[in-house]
Amino acid sequence: MRVEASDAAHALRGMTETWDVIVSEPSNPWVTGMSDLFTREAFEAARARLRPGGTFGAWFHAYSTDAQTVAAIVETFRGVFPRATLVEVGAGVDYLLIGGREPWSVDLDLALRRLHGEAPAAMLARAGIDTDAALMARFLSGPRGVAAVAAGGETLRATDLRLEFRAPRLLYRDARAEVFARFDRVQDLPLAGLVRDAGPGSTWLRLVDGSDPAREAAMHLRRMAIAEDARDYRAALAEGELAVGLRPDDLLTRTRLARLYLHRALHKHRARDSGGAEADLTTVVELRPHVAERFRALVLLCDLALRRHDARRALARADEALLIARAAGEPAPELYVRRAEALAGLGAPQAAAEALDRAIDETQDPARRAALRALRQGGR
Repeated sequence: MRVEASDAAHALRGMTETWDVIVSEPSNPWVTGMSDLFTREAFEAARARLRPGGTFGAWFHAYSTDAQTVAAIVETFRGVFPRATLVEVGAGVDYLLIGGREPWSVDLDLALRRLHGEAPAAMLARAGIDTDAALMARFLSGPRGVAAVAAGGETLRATDLRLEFRAPRLLYRDARAEVFARFDRVQDLPLAGLVRDAGPGSTWLRLVDGSDPAREAAMHLRRMAIAEDARDYRAALAEGELAVGLRPDDLLTRTRLARLYLHRALHKHRARDSGGAEADLTTVVELRPHVAERFRALVLLCDLALRRHDARRALARADEALLIARAAGEPAPELYVRRAEALAGLGAPQAAAEALDRAIDETQDPARRAALRALRQGGR
């Protein structure tokens, strides 16, 4: 695989090389110059650089934007790739439009056989896709649904700069409810109109049925995003709990909910509601999210335990967090400081001194190292 680092829109218009797959994942359109990659000219340049049977994917986002902008991007895309499909990369967050150089259809059985290979399966697993049904759930619609989302949208051109000026104005607007109202117009099933064998008993129908829980979970995640934008955290958490209930084994879904609990815990902590903060942080740990969220929750739980002089619980939380830091190969001097404080509270001065020595060894900041050495000397 070869990666070319250059201005994508200009490179596609100027190169003669052709490709089997082209994916456009630019920065957000409010970044200067990015809007050009969402125009008809950029999409036409990508289509011209595809080999026969080639496909093109264009990313867009559903946050900090409005329904008019989303409709314009989708309409512009389908003007170049009429047989397009809409994919949900991250529910309520990121989306992908996929089209082919010429009219195309999907041999689903062949595609699945190839995706079951070791390398593709590993990539899908990293994206939270661990079954064929979970993959099907990411496809929101076929061409009819794409047309419904695009209805009334304008075509974006490289010469008009409408998106260039509109996107920055929308940066702090919470309009995901408008965007998802357009998605609700979609009535066709995932990949409808694009699968070769869609008859009774087909792989497609079987996977559509099997993907119902995942698609329903995604709907709840979209509602969670809307409620979060409105700062209605009670409603957002309720939607997230429903999503996790439908997909309890999905790491990404659990992590999305854990981040929301973590956010609320920080609000409670600042409001000096230590009990409420601890309850939310405990829920974060129990959700088994990504290690970053779990690590942050454990550190905060350790701090809360130290504050109420529960040295045993503080030590347990510090040690759990240290396991994560060690697995990542990262220094964690402040965790050793917390561990030393907990050990001192348990009446283990020698072990506390050893923990401080480890903190001193791992500290990079000279001023902090000097302060820890003074603390170590004072403890003798």
